[in-house]
Amino acid sequence: MKHISIIMDGNGRWASQKGMPRLSGHLAAKEAVREMIDAADELKIPVLSLYAFSEDNFKRDASEVLGILGIISDFISQYLIPLATNRNYKLVFIGNLSLLPDPLLGTISMANKGTINNKGMKIIIAIAYSGRAEITYAFNTILENKLINADYSPIDKSDIVRVLYTATVPDPDIIIRYGGQKRLSDFMPYQSAYSELFFLDKMFPDANKKDIYEIVNDYKKIKRNFGDVMK
Repeated sequence: MKHISIIMDGNGRWASQKGMPRLSGHLAAKEAVREMIDAADELKIPVLSLYAFSEDNFKRDASEVLGILGIISDFISQYLIPLATNRNYKLVFIGNLSLLPDPLLGTISMANKGTINNKGMKIIIAIAYSGRAEITYAFNTILENKLINADYSPIDKSDIVRVLYTATVPDPDIIIRYGGQKRLSDFMPYQSAYSELFFLDKMFPDANKKDIYEIVNDYKKIKRNFGDVMK
């Protein structure tokens, strides 16, 4: 297994169910992220991707958006960067980052520069991310390059894969979604063609390492045929 993806859903609902402000759920989710990272590290997973904030999440109340992005920025600077430095992780950020506020962009730049040469587990943070937007970007990039080079050959799958945000990593073997919803919500639609999907009812702040260990054990029992005849 090379890549586990996690859709970290249910933070606001977790807080609301407890009579707390919604942002309290996002603060509580920081410990769950630590659990996910530790589990992936212990299992020696080369790539862990975390769906932190979608492009559609900008439709929420402006104060909540700013609050969530502030929590993410603080978590990156105060926890992820020191952890990545200590454990040799490489931090990678994907999405329409131009939509993010300058302070968060500065934090992301610092994380990129500080871990770019690290050779350990790669942690991908999807923020201001949309899978449809990623595919649109990929096609526009391919078409632009073809026009520049007067290349009128058809676009094939390898052309697309080379320009996706995730071009340098394998597709997810497993996608885990917390929060009770049974959909991917625009997360890696191209890359998830053969991913095994696991939907958990628990809210993300209640996530723990045991979840990952149990899912990985279940995954190992699955016979994956990738479209071939099941044997």
